[in-house]
Amino acid sequence: MLLLSLALADEPVSEPVDFSVMTWNVWGLPWPLSKDRSDRMGEIPGELDGADVIGIQEAWGGALRRLDIEVVLPHEQPGDSGLALAGTLCQATTRALFHPFTLRTGSERFKHKGILESEVLVDGVLVRVYNTHLQHGEASAPVRAAQVSQLVALLEGHTEPAVVLGDFNFYNDDPTDEDTQSWMAEVGLRDVAGELQRPQATFRFDNRYAARSGLEEGRQRFDRVYVRDGGDVRIEATSVEVVRYRNQPLSDHQPVRAELRLHR
Repeated sequence: MLLLSLALADEPVSEPVDFSVMTWNVWGLPWPLSKDRSDRMGEIPGELDGADVIGIQEAWGGALRRLDIEVVLPHEQPGDSGLALAGTLCQATTRALFHPFTLRTGSERFKHKGILESEVLVDGVLVRVYNTHLQHGEASAPVRAAQVSQLVALLEGHTEPAVVLGDFNFYNDDPTDEDTQSWMAEVGLRDVAGELQRPQATFRFDNRYAARSGLEEGRQRFDRVYVRDGGDVRIEATSVEVVRYRNQPLSDHQPVRAELRLHR
């Protein structure tokens, strides 16, 4: 027993590793569905603050051409998904898969939205990254539930730690959306903002672009970061914030940035 204790005492203890993630719906729809797209896309790189992993949504083809940053796109996708990854850790990735949603309704049947799956190395530890944009609309909670089911199925195929981020379009006090979020928690997905007790709105009517959306409720927390532990690796959220624009809004959504700590 003494020899075993001495052997264990000699094992090196890995120091925790910090990394940052960000999610941002950049509202890259063409005119007249969005406004000032060219000017806004040109200013977006200055707001990214060097995050290690950045999930971007609504960066449709025209927006991408105006977005002067290095992005990771799906290797193969049926059309333009609007999804991209950026950040220092993502530039080295060799795997970027696109999974189209199997259920879409209304106008979203004509889009190619889904889930962008990739993987990054955080100090030698493989972390899976999922960037997504669920169906919009207050009446679409059952569709979002089905899309989350597809996301969970992807997660269940792997045991590594994971970061899941994007525009989830969950509405305040919607019972179906609340059930979906409860189910996500049951399968190990932890809402970073909820865990740190900082659930701040990301779609606000004091943003002049959001104010023209027609939503009755002017404060929604659509944009989120989730984490899931894997194997012997635990992901701790140390901080989260809804990023305020330095000068003027660059999207109808606010970016969300989270600082994470990897324990192994």
